[in-house]
Amino acid sequence: MRNRAERRLAAVLALFLGGWSVPVQAAHEIRVLALFSGKALLQIDGQRRLLADGATSPEGVHLLSASSRGAEVEVDGNVRTLALGASGLLGSEPAEHREFRVRRAANGTYVAPCLINGAALRCMFDTGATQVSISGDTARALGIPYRSIGRPARVMTASGVSSAWALTLESVQFGELRLSSVDALVIDGRHPAQPLLGSSFINRLHLRTEGEVLILQQGEP
Repeated sequence: MRNRAERRLAAVLALFLGGWSVPVQAAHEIRVLALFSGKALLQIDGQRRLLADGATSPEGVHLLSASSRGAEVEVDGNVRTLALGASGLLGSEPAEHREFRVRRAANGTYVAPCLINGAALRCMFDTGATQVSISGDTARALGIPYRSIGRPARVMTASGVSSAWALTLESVQFGELRLSSVDALVIDGRHPAQPLLGSSFINRLHLRTEGEVLILQQGEP
């Protein structure tokens, strides 16, 4: 395994020789999508990277080893092992905890301003839903051509069975807390009136409550 100084030298040489440059970033969001013997499919800052043991991604994420038990990754001397489906922040400095707090409304729901693909909306947290759900009207307002890029599906709603399209949102953000490549369903029509944030978003964060406040945390709790 190359040490940190050697990898930095390789990055500088790559820059001068016209290869990949490693962007400077305090922390990278890393998620394990698939594991193989000696290889791992990682999602790094929203980009999918298939790395073999000992390889380094364009973002500077180094895969030390991979097996069915997990992927051991390293960024600038910081090492972490992630299991299949797990995600975390890893960078040149220990990632600060990013938190967002939402106060419970009088009707018992948690609703807050958010950004979906950079557009300002109000979103509701729905722990009973498996995915983020947005209406066809909202998707069109966001400029998402869901009928052409999504996978057709059928979902059960309060009004019966509806047509839907499964796709991946570029990003969902609350304050400084941002997740890339979030799985979602676009349901044809006007409902839900507000985007519903289900498990495809919630399970990538640490959640806890303090009284009437829901706390979302990105990074280690």
